[in-house]
Amino acid sequence: LLTDRLRIYTETTIGTKTQLLKALEGIRQVGYAINRGEYRSDVSGVAAAICDRTNSAVGAIGISLPTVSASKEKLEELGALVAEGARKISRALGACETACSEDGV
Repeated sequence: LLTDRLRIYTETTIGTKTQLLKALEGIRQVGYAINRGEYRSDVSGVAAAICDRTNSAVGAIGISLPTVSASKEKLEELGALVAEGARKISRALGACETACSEDGV
C-alpha cells in the first residue's frame, strides 16, 4: 500500500517509507507524534492517539502552534501533556494502561 516515495510538502516532510517507519518507532516510544512544519512550514504541533477497549486507535488529540514558537523543549512539553490526555480518554473508553497496540496505530 505504501510506496517508497511519499509526497513532499515542505523541507521537513517525511519523504520515504524508511523515514516514516523510523518516525513511527519514535512515536511509539514517547507516545506522541511531533510535526515540525511537515505539511505547512509555518505550523507545527503534537498529537497522540486515542484508543478504545480493543486498544485500536479511534481518534487523536493534538495541539498546533506557529513553528516560530515551536522549540524542541516546547514541543516535548506539549507532547507529554497531549499523551497524558490521550491516555486518560483511552482509559475512559476501556483501553488498557499501555498505549494503542501496534496494530491499532
